[in-house]
This record gives sequence, C-alpha cells and structure tokens, in this order.
Amino acid sequence: PVLDGAGNIIKWSGMNKDVQLQKEAEEQLKDFAFMLEQEVAERTSDLEEKAEELEKNVVILQVAEDLAQMGSWDYDLASKTLTWSDGMYQLFGLEPGTAVTPEVYHTYAVKKDLAVAQRIADSLQLGKDFFEEDLHIQVDGSIRQLRVKGKAILHENGKTKKIVGVDWLLPGAEKNKNTRR
Repeated sequence: PVLDGAGNIIKWSGMNKDVQLQKEAEEQLKDFAFMLEQEVAERTSDLEEKAEELEKNVVILQVAEDLAQMGSWDYDLASKTLTWSDGMYQLFGLEPGTAVTPEVYHTYAVKKDLAVAQRIADSLQLGKDFFEEDLHIQVDGSIRQLRVKGKAILHENGKTKKIVGVDWLLPGAEKNKNTRR
C-alpha cells in the first residue's frame, strides 16, 4: 500500500493470477508419471519372465548336449570370436573358458583329415551359408569322429553376421590310439 503523511492508505495495488492452468498441467504430469511407472513395471516383469525362460533353455541345452555327446558354438564374423558351449570343451578335452579360434580344428585333426579341418576353419572365417563335414580328431590318445554342421545368421542386408553350429561325436566312432597326430 501507498500511505499519505497521516498514515492513511491512498493507493493499493495488487496482482491476481489464475493458477488453474498450472494445476491442470501438474495433474496431467502426475497421471503421465503413473502411466510410465506402470509401463516400466510391466516391461520389467516381461523381461524377468524372458530371462527365466532363457535360463531354463540354457539348462535344457546343456543336458541335451551332455546326453547326445555334442557341443554348440557360434562364430562372430565382425569380432572374429568363436564361442563354445561346455559340450564343445568336453569334446575336445579342453578346460571350459579356454580361448579357441577356428584353427582349433586343424590343431586336433588327425593327419588324414587336415584338409577337412581347413575347410571347416575357412567356412567359419569366410561366413559360408551352410556346411557339414565329418572330421576325425585326436584327444587324450583317442580318435574321435565328429560331425560338424554350421549355418549362417544373416544381417538385414543379407550378409552373414555369424555362423552357428554344432559338433556331434558320432556314436561308436571313438577309438583308442596311442599314435601321434
């Protein structure tokens, strides 16, 4: 207020502000935040279910590989990384987690199958669409015959992204040999 010399109000000023729009915006923001929280909760639940399903499938694969005496692998062409399942390490008598490259087939192949091992390594490194080979390897003094199958997974542009496959110990094909490769 503005006062005169005697202390009387001679002028009063004030401001009036309508806060209705601000309150409506705050209410809409609360509603939106609630909807977002619900969506996040639903998606989190879905992801947890999918993670459990994936975990179950991995265990089933491990059991199946053990029973069938086989292993699975994938080769990423971009990173040139070969990843093995535990079953693959068992087939080759290697400690799980040991770094492997496509040349591992050449390392374990018996002399007569060195060309086959090279074809397998080349098929991986060149991203061949599909291949199937029988290969004899020597592990811990035994000769094992493996069937090696690989199939390409493609990018959207049709080029090979990775090769996935399995190695299977053919039944009755393991023989003890004390000869060197």
